[in-house]
Amino acid sequence: MEARAGGGGARGGLIFALDKIEQILAALRGVAWLRIVAAPLLGAIIGYITNDLALKMLFRPYEEVRIGRFHVPFTPGLIPSQKSRIAKSLGAVIAGKLLDEETLSREALSDAAMEKLRGVIGGWLEAQASDERALRERIGARVPPDRLEELQGKLADRATDYLMEKLRGAGLGEIVAEQVLAAIRGKLAHLPMGFLFDGAVEPLRASVAGSVERKLAESGPALIRGKIVEAEAALLDKSASDLTAAYRERIPALTEALLGLYRELFERHIGALLAAARLDAVIERRIESFDARELEQVVFGVMRRELRAIVYLGALLGCLMGFVNLLF
Repeated sequence: MEARAGGGGARGGLIFALDKIEQILAALRGVAWLRIVAAPLLGAIIGYITNDLALKMLFRPYEEVRIGRFHVPFTPGLIPSQKSRIAKSLGAVIAGKLLDEETLSREALSDAAMEKLRGVIGGWLEAQASDERALRERIGARVPPDRLEELQGKLADRATDYLMEKLRGAGLGEIVAEQVLAAIRGKLAHLPMGFLFDGAVEPLRASVAGSVERKLAESGPALIRGKIVEAEAALLDKSASDLTAAYRERIPALTEALLGLYRELFERHIGALLAAARLDAVIERRIESFDARELEQVVFGVMRRELRAIVYLGALLGCLMGFVNLLF
């Protein structure tokens, strides 16, 4: 009986020991799986937070931070603190490499651009030629009547002054006097004894020329201005279709002529235009005008997906480093 009891106690102790060992091994297996899961997860969290924080530190804090007399490092953010240098570099790159003369000429004078411009010009000319509204009505839709009347008056005054200056410079009195004397001599040539009066004709030259010049000075401006005002009124009462009816079939040729003018002007003046525009300075000033928040919105508005991908890539790399850490 004692022996049997002793044997039963030994078996019970062995079973108890094996059970404990199994419990310990199970606990160890649980700890191993926890490490396998926790290390990559922790690495992913650290990688995500690190990259996200790094991206935020590109712009934030927006202002310099000081504690007493001491400047806190990395404030403001890296981009706000270097905004002037970045603006200057971007201006130089964009103006010198992206919007240079060769690039703009190639794009602006490409076959596709010229074809599109041909359609725009031709369509506009056709629309103008088909418009039945009077010019007065069309202009009146954009310019008040009193302003239109004022512009007509100024145009008439300038045209009158221009024509009067040309007429005075042309020696109209002498021209008229020459024609009058020639007509008188022609009449005298057919009269008997007409040659006797030939010497009396020449002294009339100065009198006729002076009379014409005085008449031009006295009545010329009012007469010319009146004619110009009449012409303006007649023109404003016509429609574009009336004015272009005789030239409708020449619209394609006019379109090509305007395209040629555009090409010539662009090729001849694009260099001077870019030099005068100073695109690098314009871009630099524009970027300088952004505050840190606006600059952040611009950058993230353009590259939000790419920057978020960097954050997720940091999480992925952190996860991989966690796995690698389990091997050592």
